[in-house]
Amino acid sequence: MFKTVKFLRWFAVLVSLAIEAAAFWLSGPTMASGASFVDVIAAHAGSASTWTLLGFVSLSLAWFWFEFSFHFFTNGRRIRRILEEEDQLVYETGLHWLALLRDFRTGSLTDGDEAELNEPLSTKSGQRSFTWYAVWVPVWIAIPTLLFFTGWVAWLAATLPATLTSWFDSARAALDPHLGVAAEPIDWFLRAVPGWLESFYALAREHSAMTFEILGGAWFALYVVERMLRRVRVWRLVPRFVHLGEWLVVLAAFFALFATHWFDWLVPVYTFLPNNGPIAMGFFPLTLASMFYVPHIALFASWRYALIRDKKSLDAMLIVVGGILNYDKREVSLERVVDTHIHLDWWQRILGIGDIKLIETGGQEGEVIRHIDGPNRLDRALKNCIKDRRRRSGPTD
Repeated sequence: MFKTVKFLRWFAVLVSLAIEAAAFWLSGPTMASGASFVDVIAAHAGSASTWTLLGFVSLSLAWFWFEFSFHFFTNGRRIRRILEEEDQLVYETGLHWLALLRDFRTGSLTDGDEAELNEPLSTKSGQRSFTWYAVWVPVWIAIPTLLFFTGWVAWLAATLPATLTSWFDSARAALDPHLGVAAEPIDWFLRAVPGWLESFYALAREHSAMTFEILGGAWFALYVVERMLRRVRVWRLVPRFVHLGEWLVVLAAFFALFATHWFDWLVPVYTFLPNNGPIAMGFFPLTLASMFYVPHIALFASWRYALIRDKKSLDAMLIVVGGILNYDKREVSLERVVDTHIHLDWWQRILGIGDIKLIETGGQEGEVIRHIDGPNRLDRALKNCIKDRRRRSGPTD
């Protein structure tokens, strides 16, 4: 099982199902201590809140597995371990997301096989694998479900503050008896939050333009601060907290948008609908889809191209690394490279994807680097390394 990257399929889906089972068991109505297992299951299965929670747990897990498979298996850490003291990392990039869509379509899982990098993005046959449908059908189901609950959130914002006050009163009633000495400050916070949000809601309804201007300025200020912090040596979590602040501003902007008069027409629609909790189960197929997209995203993220230059000699090389269980590493020397060639069609310029050809001495065509994310930036970095080497070597080079 652990000999191929396919073990990620079962790891992702089994962990997801275990979390879903725990959410199902812990949610729903409170049962008497002597209730049988069958009675508990039946009561939870008949609770709309249980299915709502399971649906949103599925959506949260889909986001978690995407972030986990994309960032945890990125080989940037391997590249930095390769670097020696005199080496300088000039530029690093990976494959474009179109290569990931190609792998979904073909369904192939080739761990550490560099040949997959050079496969064309489209095939003449146009055949799609089971993986393609196993990934995209749940996404197609989740999109209208997400739109439905986007409207539901807009309805909640439009019915503020009564709905919000009721929620926080329920939270206080459930938490206060169990908090002990911490009950007073938490109770104060739960009393104050509805008032804060009610004031923000009123501001967004009556002064929409000014609200969005303030939120836009706050987001831009946080974005600039985050970029500055990433350029200096600070505790790594500091820019991440600033990045979290950016997302909170975005969330506030959505809340302000739904609070405007533009969404008042949703109030009667969601008021007269029956209980909409089970609709959230439209997110549940994303849990099963994790079997297929997790290993593909992990392999896609594992391939990295790193341009490394010696600080003293200015000799540069391109390192290609990839693989999860298997490990593939190849070094492309730029000693004989005198130029690069890049050709981008109009759609490639828009999407930021392309191939780079390395031109060696005598006009011979050398390595071809395909399906690069951000080919222009890598091309400029390569050209700068070539110029620096020529300048260091002198006119006789």
